[in-house]
Amino acid sequence: MLRERRNTKEILSLVCAFLILGALGIPMFRNDGSDPRQLEGSLPKNEKTHAPPNAEPAYTSHAPILIASNAAFDSQAVSNGWSGDGLTPETAYVIEGYSITSTADGGGWAAPIFITGTTRYFIIQNNLLAGVSDQAEGIYLENLQHGTILLNDIHSARHGVFVRSCADVSVLNNTIWDSSQSGVRVRASSSNINVSCNTLYDNTYQSIWLDEDTSNIDVTHNTIYGSNENGIFLDGRISSCGYNNIAFNTISGCQDGVLLYGNTPGIMVMENDLHNNTISNCSGSGIAIRGEASVKNRVTGNTIYDNTGHGVYLAELTEANNVTENGIENCTGYGIYCKGLDGKNRVYDNGIADSTIGVLIEDVVGLEVFLNTLDSNGYGIYLKTGSSGNNITTNQVCNCIHTGLVVESSDDNMFSHNDLFKSGLDGVLLNKSDNNDFQGITTRNSTQHGIAVVDSDGNTFNQSIVYGNGDDGVHFGGSSALNNLTSSLISFNRLGAELVGNSMGNRLRNSTLLNNTEYGLVLNGSSTLNEGKWNAFFSNNKNSGSQAYDGGSSNPISYNFWDEWTSPDAEPDGIVDVPYAIDGSAENEDPYPLAIPSIGTTVHYLLPISIISPSEEGYLYGDLTVEWSSTYDTLGHTVNYTLYYSPTSSVGWTVIADDLHTTSYVWDTTMVPEGEYLLRVVANCSEELSVECTSTAFTVREHVLSEPTLGYPNGGELINQTATITWSTSVDSWDHDVDYTIEYSTNGVDWTLIAEDLVSTSLLWNTTELPRVSGYTIRVTADCSEGLTAIDTSDNSFTLNPHSVSVPEILSPVSGSNVSGQIQIEWTSSVDSWSHEVNYDAYYSNNSGGIWVEIAIGLSDTSCPWDTEALTPGSEYIIRVRAYCLDGAESIGTSDAFTIESPTTTTTTTTTMTTTTSTTSTTTTSTTTTGTTSTTGTGPPTDMGLIYIFLIALGAVGVVIIILVLRHRRIIG
Repeated sequence: MLRERRNTKEILSLVCAFLILGALGIPMFRNDGSDPRQLEGSLPKNEKTHAPPNAEPAYTSHAPILIASNAAFDSQAVSNGWSGDGLTPETAYVIEGYSITSTADGGGWAAPIFITGTTRYFIIQNNLLAGVSDQAEGIYLENLQHGTILLNDIHSARHGVFVRSCADVSVLNNTIWDSSQSGVRVRASSSNINVSCNTLYDNTYQSIWLDEDTSNIDVTHNTIYGSNENGIFLDGRISSCGYNNIAFNTISGCQDGVLLYGNTPGIMVMENDLHNNTISNCSGSGIAIRGEASVKNRVTGNTIYDNTGHGVYLAELTEANNVTENGIENCTGYGIYCKGLDGKNRVYDNGIADSTIGVLIEDVVGLEVFLNTLDSNGYGIYLKTGSSGNNITTNQVCNCIHTGLVVESSDDNMFSHNDLFKSGLDGVLLNKSDNNDFQGITTRNSTQHGIAVVDSDGNTFNQSIVYGNGDDGVHFGGSSALNNLTSSLISFNRLGAELVGNSMGNRLRNSTLLNNTEYGLVLNGSSTLNEGKWNAFFSNNKNSGSQAYDGGSSNPISYNFWDEWTSPDAEPDGIVDVPYAIDGSAENEDPYPLAIPSIGTTVHYLLPISIISPSEEGYLYGDLTVEWSSTYDTLGHTVNYTLYYSPTSSVGWTVIADDLHTTSYVWDTTMVPEGEYLLRVVANCSEELSVECTSTAFTVREHVLSEPTLGYPNGGELINQTATITWSTSVDSWDHDVDYTIEYSTNGVDWTLIAEDLVSTSLLWNTTELPRVSGYTIRVTADCSEGLTAIDTSDNSFTLNPHSVSVPEILSPVSGSNVSGQIQIEWTSSVDSWSHEVNYDAYYSNNSGGIWVEIAIGLSDTSCPWDTEALTPGSEYIIRVRAYCLDGAESIGTSDAFTIESPTTTTTTTTTMTTTTSTTSTTTTSTTTTGTTSTTGTGPPTDMGLIYIFLIALGAVGVVIIILVLRHRRIIG
């Protein structure tokens, strides 16, 4: 009974709650059929169960795999369901999709995958493998063939992949990181191994390590960075490592990018090819070859840059290596550093720039350095500390910050046909270096001396060309003795040759000293016993006296040709009858000046020429005046010039004009197709000696400026207060800057400036102050910096729209109506012709507009309430509405007259019925005072009332049904 009462109470409580909710209109369920407890904006459950995009591949956890024979491989393939049968490359076993972490096996740590002693073909791919630092490899392969390691992620191992005594193994496209020793190690008589296209980073020692009789290994196209020691290490410390191919790898952020090390005699690191690698940001060297057993390796075609160490390093008696065709740039150390070598190593045809020293040779014997181009280094080539027997030939060294070629404490080296240009200090400097042989060296345009010899003896300079240097062409200083300068051309320097300090016993013979600003020869200080003989002096120290100066002692000067002192020769015996006086305190003279230069005195040489104009890249068209500097034939031969052109896309040259005897020519460039060209001038003497120069590239192109196209306004527009004028970009064919001028006109003849010097292609134009008429046009003028113009004008005229606000029409109260109490004034919307926002002020007047009284101001709606109770009843009134925008345009609408009456009282009766278990009715009476235009009474809208009645009726029916059911079940009486 108690339970029945409790049940009854619970049921009645639910019924009451249901009725209350129904009466209040609160829905029990959402009208879309969903659960109202679910939050707005939350996803349905089935939309939250998808994996996020780019999720890591799903791996299957697996215990470490150990395979030690063909039978074991076959058995595990069956038990693990690996595809293939392992008998051919096409049916190789495939081990893939596993996540394996190294585990302790009682005696150490097991590698995730360990395979040995098999000849089965297999592929290990798409696995995630974690080793143990200094304990276990990621993949260990030993004494096997035919394996492929592909697309695995391997980390935290001792060696990511370890290949020992294997053949025909490929390690491809894996990512290996955080190994405590190496990313990939190949050792112990392994051959025909391919390690390619892998990414290896943050491996502690080496990223790739080859050692112990590894040969014919291809290490190519790998990306390596962040190794603490070496990117790639060819290790010959224990046994040989040779005939490997290291190519097309990208290496950065290591100590040495690639290290070859063979320090044990008989254990050779040899015949390895290191080519086409890109190596940067290494703290040691890009490529290092060290040790006496590192021989016959080839370093070719590599790009090495931005190392804080060196580009290439050869050291420790390494022998017979070739370093060729490499590009080396911006090494804080040295571009190529050769140290402690004693063998026929060769460094040739390399390009080295922006390094502290281009090539440093320290304690080296038998090195060949030739055909290299060194540009913008601190020093070009630098020999030091006992380097001897080296051959430095046909190198081009330019734009050094300091000196082009330095020989310091180094003897018995050969230098031939090197070209040193524009050094910041000296072209060549010898310091404490003896018995070096310089043949055919050219040193030009150095800031200080062309050749400087300090405290050095027994050196020979033969057939040198020394010109255009800021100080001395050739300078002997300190205690330099017994040096020979022969058959050389020394020209266009401040001084030709100067001997100072304790210079003694030096000889200047059979040389030409030409057009030096001051003296051709100077002997100063304690210089003594220096000889000047059989030389030719031309145009030195012009208009200032002698061409030579002697402030030393006992310096024999004789049998020289002085171009201003060629007569009298009465004999004639080729000797001028009067000695040639030499300036200086020594009061020296040439007692036997030659009437003509002696045989072998002058080098037959044409001074270099250069193109003066055009001098830089740019655009040209029409008549072009080509200018070049003149040459000089040291034997006085007739010289003529030939002018050529060539498209940069071609290797051939076409004659523009030949047999020219002036140094300029006007070339009509319209005779060639537009394009990029080079000019070449060749100077030829009558004995077919020639020099040439080539211009920088320039472009032949007609200079035109494309017409800008006016976009807006272009005709027919109706413009309000502002307009954005737009036009297309005008293109200058010579890439000059273009600016624009914008103007307007109302008659197409007279134009008024809007703006100028514009660089953009649009302009906001404020027309507020202009007459609001039709007939306007816009003109845009494009101007380039060289005066070309291009113009476009509006296709048709447009109109500046007058600014006005339409008149609001009063809708209520209407003409002749009677109103009272609270009424609503209504009017039509006003339109601003410039689309501005319109506001309204409302006023009334009871004296026909004589006086206006404010009702409301600053309105945005088109109606407002007006309480007329305080106004005089029986009088006629009118309404005025002022429509206006903030820019001053306005209009006024006025109503017709209407009458205000006294307010009336209205009684409204509202009956509300409430239904419960017993029905009653209540009647409520309220009195409301309203204006005659107001709505009577209050209450919910009709549709809401029906809803409430429906809900109440529904509740009542529900109660009756529930009571009947409960009584039927005898739960209630």
